[in-house]
Amino acid sequence: MKKMIFIVLVMIPVLSFGQERVNKSLPSISKQISWQLNKATGWILNPEEQWVSRSNRIPESIENQFKSLIDYNEHGLGTDNFISYQLREISIQDSMHYIFIKRYKDGDYKYPAIEEGWYNYNSALFFVFRKNELYRFNDLVYDSINIIEIPVLYSGRIFWINNDTYISDIEKEIVKLIGVKSDMKYHLVFNLSSYKSKNIMQFLVFSYYTYKDGKKTIWGIRKGTRNEYVYLMGILYNFFYYETDHASFESLFKLAK
Repeated sequence: MKKMIFIVLVMIPVLSFGQERVNKSLPSISKQISWQLNKATGWILNPEEQWVSRSNRIPESIENQFKSLIDYNEHGLGTDNFISYQLREISIQDSMHYIFIKRYKDGDYKYPAIEEGWYNYNSALFFVFRKNELYRFNDLVYDSINIIEIPVLYSGRIFWINNDTYISDIEKEIVKLIGVKSDMKYHLVFNLSSYKSKNIMQFLVFSYYTYKDGKKTIWGIRKGTRNEYVYLMGILYNFFYYETDHASFESLFKLAK
């Protein structure tokens, strides 16, 4: 009898640690791009109330007498800039979502105290949201400002982006976010004004996050100095925006159908 009890006691650890180990599936971003925008003209109203533009960049609002600085060092990053906007599918724990990726130009001074040694690099912002949230694009009103807010599940930023590995780098960042509780709630915001008859789309893409106390902080536009009301009411179009052809957004709208 004692021998039998001994055998049972010996087997308990074996049974406890003999369970099959099952790894959770890692986030997987689709190699296929569902929608992409690579080109737009950025416009801003400068202090002399003259409109200034750059390709894929909303310039800084610089007075005419200092306009030679508009493409120099950190000024060259503009109020906002982008290399591309992408929408892809992403699988997280066996559920399919969308991930919106903004690739953009970034930079720093090697010696920031004396503003010497400027160098450029690329970065990326990403926002994961449920696929059914794309329905919000269904009710676009033409010849009007549309503000589309999408609740975000996961969001983050990667620096020193490598064009060959940035997708896998983003996947690694999302792994760190899964299961982490946060007091902040993120929203991805599209400000869209579509003039279909003129084949023009004016737009801004940014995000904001709210705390428990309701305070909002804008994120995603480098040097936006307007308050949250101005951002979220679409009044930004009085100061700066991007412009491209309407057809560049059509595939995005079709995905929402």
